[in-house]
Amino acid sequence: GDYALGRRLRAKAVTRYRTLGAVGPLASALDVVVIDEILRGHYQLAEAYAEEGRHLALEAGRPNAACLHLASLTQLAALRGREQATRRLAAEVLTEATARGLVKAADTAHLALGSLALVAGRAEDALAEYGLLRGSGTLPVQYGVALHCIPDQVEAAVRAGRVEECRERIAAYLAWADAVGSAELRALAARSRALLSAGDEAEAAFQEALRLHAVSDRPLEQARTQLLYGERLRREQRRVQARVQLRAALEAFERLGVPLWAVRAVTELRATGKSARRRDPTTLDQLTPQELLVARLIGQGATNHEAAA
Repeated sequence: GDYALGRRLRAKAVTRYRTLGAVGPLASALDVVVIDEILRGHYQLAEAYAEEGRHLALEAGRPNAACLHLASLTQLAALRGREQATRRLAAEVLTEATARGLVKAADTAHLALGSLALVAGRAEDALAEYGLLRGSGTLPVQYGVALHCIPDQVEAAVRAGRVEECRERIAAYLAWADAVGSAELRALAARSRALLSAGDEAEAAFQEALRLHAVSDRPLEQARTQLLYGERLRREQRRVQARVQLRAALEAFERLGVPLWAVRAVTELRATGKSARRRDPTTLDQLTPQELLVARLIGQGATNHEAAA
């Protein structure tokens, strides 16, 4: 659960592989860096690293690593609301992953498709995709995509009225989050408890989740908690309080560049009787992944020659 230390160690590994010109190991190391950047909400940078990693993996003759990067690009397409691209990439990933038994790549593709369904309000479709995750049965057998996905499954199950079907999975996640003890996991555990509760118990759980999000580094999850809390407050006719949470969620979604989540926040905000102003894209939003990666390297002190290499 020490994500900050893990991030520093991964950065050191990537720097070392670049220095050595170790193309294959660099491609594999970039896979975990991409995941970290996605969790932190740095989607453009994650896309740049994933595209670089896939190119290097293919160059080094590592098709499995290339497939993992393609799965990450699928997840990023889903986050950015590119439905057609998500489905096309997911189909390509699943074809490769199924043929070679690449569980993580396949799970990531199903997670991307499930997240598209969840944000669109198609809870049953989301549960169907989550149900295809390997190890996502009653007790997940590894700390992989399936276990990390359980808070999403909780939200989909609540919306579909099928909570009892995943009670044991929920218990497994809560126990894991408690054992690891990181603020990130405990925040999501508290949000899950809030969704499964009512009245004062739900209120306390949402407040705990927001407190823990404030000291963690997963902005999308924090905004999603604010959205869910705002939805609960609106249903309870606490419109003024609901608007505070929904506006914060909308601002975060627009800042992160996740348009489908922003649409959901706008819809909820309008239901409280208030409209929302849309944000204009920044210049940074208009950079290509390669341009962003070059800017990142130069910003870290690389020369033009080093960045080009």
